[in-house]
Amino acid sequence: MHSSILMVSDHSYVPIVEWEQVEKSYPKYPSVKEARISPMDRDCVMDLRPYANQAPVSVQEQASVARTYELFRNLGLRFLPVVNHHNQVVGTITRADLASDGLASTLLMKGKKHI
Repeated sequence: MHSSILMVSDHSYVPIVEWEQVEKSYPKYPSVKEARISPMDRDCVMDLRPYANQAPVSVQEQASVARTYELFRNLGLRFLPVVNHHNQVVGTITRADLASDGLASTLLMKGKKHI
């Protein structure tokens, strides 16, 4: 009998390719910690404009939490760029940031900075 038979209900299935074969041929990518970036590479710039949305939804950095939350709910966003008065991205707000736990910790951190 085959060692890697999969039983589903009353049917048995033998995989076309063994898992060991798949794992052996699967590419092994280096981890982020192993990546080495030269100083010259750090000075390079990549133009992402062909791939980016030309008219994304964003909020000004002084926008209210209520307005931001409304945008997330009404538009079903996953993230929202925050821009300054020069329309430069200065941050990103995610759904987790607007969840009660994320919002509470952010407000606490802001309060500590102003004390």
